[in-house]
Amino acid sequence: MIDLNNVQSDQLKRISAEAGDAFKLMRKAVASGPLDEETRELILLSSFACVGFEPSFKVHALKARMAGISREKIQHAILITLGATTALMRVTEAIRWLDDAEAELGAASKRICRNTYDV
Repeated sequence: MIDLNNVQSDQLKRISAEAGDAFKLMRKAVASGPLDEETRELILLSSFACVGFEPSFKVHALKARMAGISREKIQHAILITLGATTALMRVTEAIRWLDDAEAELGAASKRICRNTYDV
């Protein structure tokens, strides 16, 4: 299960508040620039796929899908790296991770709908 309330940056902050705050400030600083949020997220996802960072990929894939970024765009961002920086194994792993994130999103949607009707 993908826990958006316990992402790695939050874990870092629990270990060291100063390091956690510095990390978030650094991420905010590098995010400011000419690229829009969707493009930045697609770059992050393809980078996580390239190096095999499954937990980070899944968290960002879930957030991207929740923000309305299509599965097709995410898959394309991953596929673009094939043969350039990413081996076939990493690409197919990342597509499986995307499936996992989408399954989590679907399960969460069903829980929300079920809870809405239970009221």
